[in-house]
Amino acid sequence: MKANLLRRCAALVILFLLVGCSVPPASNNQPPANAPVVQPALVGQGWTIGIDPGHGWKDSSGAVGNGLREDDVTLDIAVRTKAILDKNGFQTFLSRTGYDTVHGLSYAAVAINAGNPDLAVSIHANSSKGTTGDGTEACYMMNTQWDKQSKSLADLLAASVSSELGLRNRGIFPENAGDRCARSNTTGWTQLYFHNFNAPAALIETAFLSNPVEADMLNRRSQDFAQAIADAIMAYVRNAGTPGDVPSGTSVVASTPVVVAGGTPTNT
Repeated sequence: MKANLLRRCAALVILFLLVGCSVPPASNNQPPANAPVVQPALVGQGWTIGIDPGHGWKDSSGAVGNGLREDDVTLDIAVRTKAILDKNGFQTFLSRTGYDTVHGLSYAAVAINAGNPDLAVSIHANSSKGTTGDGTEACYMMNTQWDKQSKSLADLLAASVSSELGLRNRGIFPENAGDRCARSNTTGWTQLYFHNFNAPAALIETAFLSNPVEADMLNRRSQDFAQAIADAIMAYVRNAGTPGDVPSGTSVVASTPVVVAGGTPTNT
């Protein structure tokens, strides 16, 4: 009896050893513990973006409305836009980081060109004679080597800000438009200062400081405006592929210009 029990125990031990030896080794699909982690490429790698917070120079404080100054509003949005783009792999810089009491408005182009950007955006807030002007619009370069790229960027900017902030899209306009952008009907200007940026560039009029509702948005939702502008820039880069290429489409949302009513802009 005892001998049979010993034989059975011995058989179980042998069986256990055989089963244990037949267990397949652990999968070799896992990387070694010391293998480098490969991160996906960031959308902005290889791109340098110049960001111009509109106005804020000694001769150009910009619009004032509902207790807000344009140069303060645009700098706040620009700083936030820069932070978003930095996190997505872009090299970025600002044309100004405060109120410049030494240089005039034309120095914005000098500051932007010194950074040798692949793309540039000038951020502004609009204003009208009354309080009913509303919406967002963008202006693009004319008679430069970057006209097509500039127009594509303007379209993306206006569409993105309009969509993400719920603002009316007033459309995009050439920089020499008589009643938009350069206001050549009243000023005689044929171009805007961002015309002198040595890169594809566009100017975004985010919203109206003269409109109490939109001024409140500019004051409280600067991060949302920054995100919309950054999204437009990233969409441009994805569509263009490499600096200098013309974007193949507008992947943020389609920009649809509308008939403008309710206030004629008086400030760029």
